[in-house]
Amino acid sequence: MKQLLMALTVGLALGCAPLKNSPFSEETQSSVTNRNQHQLVALNEKISLQAGEDKIVFGAVADTHQNYSALEDWVKVTNTTSLDFAVHLGDFTNQGLNFEYDAYLNLISPLKVPLVTVIGNHDTVAKGKLLYQRLFGPYNFHFDLKGYRFIVFNNNRLDFINEGVDWNWLALEVRTSSLPIVLFMHVDPDNFEYFRPQDRDLFWDIVRDANVRLIMNGHKHIYQTEFKEGVLRHQVERLQNGAWSRITLTDDMVKVEKCLQKECRYETQQDYPPAITM
Repeated sequence: MKQLLMALTVGLALGCAPLKNSPFSEETQSSVTNRNQHQLVALNEKISLQAGEDKIVFGAVADTHQNYSALEDWVKVTNTTSLDFAVHLGDFTNQGLNFEYDAYLNLISPLKVPLVTVIGNHDTVAKGKLLYQRLFGPYNFHFDLKGYRFIVFNNNRLDFINEGVDWNWLALEVRTSSLPIVLFMHVDPDNFEYFRPQDRDLFWDIVRDANVRLIMNGHKHIYQTEFKEGVLRHQVERLQNGAWSRITLTDDMVKVEKCLQKECRYETQQDYPPAITM
């Protein structure tokens, strides 16, 4: 109850997202629909204007929740950074309430780069599932860019316990792609709270020996990078005090940088084909 009251107070204080009917309804001030698809159209138009540039550079942010001022600051930083696009890896709300969706949309509206938004577990609360589908579109989708396939996958298993996680869709997307793959989702795939052993095994069976070069998630609020099953995994820190990540992709390299406001420092890099160790 305290969290809800705090969220309501903050939302009302902002003034940018007034309540419509009830905060638990699926009514919003925003009339936007299928925003992710519109952002992808804008991304393709942007890329078509670039000549001879094969490199992809994108920013990643996660778990903004009620940190509205931090999100506003990140938008300003992103607008002064050279990026092809950005991705929010979920939990852009705290309670999945309609005014929180409106607040997020208002805060990201000044962005000058296309932004893809992934659904997080917090975004499913109340009428959040319906709101996401109307405002952003399908939970699962992919887009191809400069020789890479980017897959957005809803793996919030506990929050979709009735609907289930569409592992078959993921397997088809991964196994039929001739392009190297970057996978975006909210929850880390080895999360013992969210996934049963058979779920974790199934995920790695799907990506093992496939051309998956990078797996990205949020959820845990901490920064972490590691290799597993020959795949680079990167967990984006909660957007607090300006923390975000910058990723650079080429035909033969994936580079991860840890950023604080405008300052980014090298974190790790994977070259392809991977070096053979004896």
